[in-house]
Parts: sequence; structure tokens; C-alpha cells
Amino acid sequence: MRSRWPVAIALVSMTALSVERAVAETSTQLSDKEPFQTYLIYKTSIAGAGAAKLRPEPTNKKILVGTICATDIAGGFYETPKTLDFALLATEVLYAEAVLRLFPESLWRDELSRYERAEVANIQAGPPEQQRAGGSGSFEGRQTQAFQLLVDKINQYQASRRELPRLVFNALPICEPSSQVQIVTNPKAEGVLVINEHSYKLCIEQGKLHGFTPLDLAKCDRWSDFKNVWWQLRFGAYVVFVWWSDGKYELRRIDVSAPDYRPDRNDLTFVINKPQ
Repeated sequence: MRSRWPVAIALVSMTALSVERAVAETSTQLSDKEPFQTYLIYKTSIAGAGAAKLRPEPTNKKILVGTICATDIAGGFYETPKTLDFALLATEVLYAEAVLRLFPESLWRDELSRYERAEVANIQAGPPEQQRAGGSGSFEGRQTQAFQLLVDKINQYQASRRELPRLVFNALPICEPSSQVQIVTNPKAEGVLVINEHSYKLCIEQGKLHGFTPLDLAKCDRWSDFKNVWWQLRFGAYVVFVWWSDGKYELRRIDVSAPDYRPDRNDLTFVINKPQ
């Protein structure tokens, strides 16, 4: 997997990079053209990675959304507020689906799908930083309205079927742990880039159709310089690309949340050694 070509791409001149962007669409441009397809890729990736955490708690009252941290499953850092909102929406819908499967799909599937598509359109329209600001027009306001209506409908059905649980609505929390991530390279590397694992998988899926890989940095334009974003890597899994001046590089997946995450620790340090 190690070779010199990703480094050449990473270190390409700004002129060549501009030409490359002109002749081929980037991941971001592709997503802007197909936002719902982008959302579905995030949803599929998050469903696979967070399957165990997306199971509803075995209680007498089922909570439609709540009891888990969305960022713990989706990851706390994405390259743009828009992609973060796509990931958080996917997590919330996946958890809702896990609970609602206890009931006939005819009661909830169409309404949940309409809400999902409408919310993707709202996120795409932006501005994302205002989507979660509170109020009836915000994400929380729209979520509360849509999910409360759905809960009421399910509970009307449940009233004559006492063997089924009753639902309550509780907004899914976005949690912030105290730990911060540090990456130490040995020896000191030329550069360190980082990307959310789910955005990395997005580039894989887009690249299958458009002829690029996540290491084609001109087209998979979702990487960030670690030194600029390290303080945001609070939850989730990330892919790290480290390269050295002699052309050698290392691609590493790091998981901030599991299995050794401890909230009482001040930081998590990952050591990445130069390959021989």
C-alpha cells in the first residue's frame, strides 16, 4: 500500500492542483450535485460502524431518539458543517428506525422517509451553522415537530396493543468529552492529514464511479491538516495520512471513542512510526 505517488499528489504545486480541479469534479462538487446520494453513503457507513450502539435500550418505554450521543457514533469532526449535519441526521434516523421496527412499517416508513429527504434538502440549502440554532425553523424545531407527530401516531396504535411498548420523544444529545487527540510521528513527519472515516468511505464510493481514490487529494478534497483541527477530534474514527520527506508514508485508522477511550484522560496520543 505504501508508495511514492500519494506523496507526489500531496505535494503537487498549486498550479497543477488548479488544473486538476478544473478537469475533474471533486468530492465536494459531486456531493453538491447529488446531496441525497451523499447522505445515503454516510448513512450506510454509519450503520455499519455503529450497529451495536444503535440498538434501543430494553426498557418498558422506548425512546424514539435519545439515550446515545450522536457524535459518539457519527464522529465529532467533519470537514464542513454540512457534512457533519448529514452524519448527525443519518445517526438520528438510524436510531429511530431501530426503535420503529417494533411496529408495522406502514405506520411510519413513508413519514420518516419524507422527513429524511426534506431534512437533507434543508441541510443542502444551508447555512448549516444555523440549522441547529434552535427555534421552530431550526433542525431541532423541525425534528421535534416531525418526530412528536410520529410518536403520537404510534402510541395511538399501541393503545389497543398493550404488549407493545409506548414511545416517548427525546432529542438525541450531542456530547462533548474532555479528551483531546495528539499524533506523534517518529521521526518527525513532513505532514499529517486527517479525514473522518465516513468521509473517507464517501470518497471511496464516489471514486468507484468517477475514477479516483481517497488518496487523490485533488479530488477527495475532504482532508484537513491535523495541526489545524486536532482539537476537534473528540469522538469517532478517523483516517490519518502521514508522509515523510523521502517519499515514504503511512495510512492509519485511529478510533478516538473505542475501545480504550476513558473520559477521565486529558488526551489520547497515537504514535505513528515511519515505515521501514
